[in-house]
Amino acid sequence: MAAVTNSIFIRGEPRAIFDFVTTAKYWTLWHPATIGVGGQIEKPMRLGDVIRERARIGQAIGENDWTVTAWEQNNRVVLSMPNTRLGDLQITYTFAEKRGGMEFDRELIYDAGGFPQEIADALALQMDSDSRIATERIKEMFEERGGN
Repeated sequence: MAAVTNSIFIRGEPRAIFDFVTTAKYWTLWHPATIGVGGQIEKPMRLGDVIRERARIGQAIGENDWTVTAWEQNNRVVLSMPNTRLGDLQITYTFAEKRGGMEFDRELIYDAGGFPQEIADALALQMDSDSRIATERIKEMFEERGGN
């Protein structure tokens, strides 16, 4: 299993940050791999919600469902996507209130063990780059909205 973790401080009202980050309709705007979303995307995620994502990883395009498997208001959301070519995927969003905003951590867990090493290394670079770009874009988009 591999993990990609990114952290960033977002200025603004904590509940508004949580709601923005957990509203899937924005994924196509901030995550480089996401090319489409469906399902429950118009409001902040809740436990049991399902979000259909169409994504491009390298040259491959896939479409699968994320399910919200853990949810704690303003603290933590876990999205799970079992049985993919990259194993049982999991994304965890963790939020910590700080003066003037929230510290946001995004962790992606995946398994590229079934791929040749060259492909696994390329996947690792892509996942790391996409995740870094995503967290930077979230901060930029939210703060440009005025922090609420």
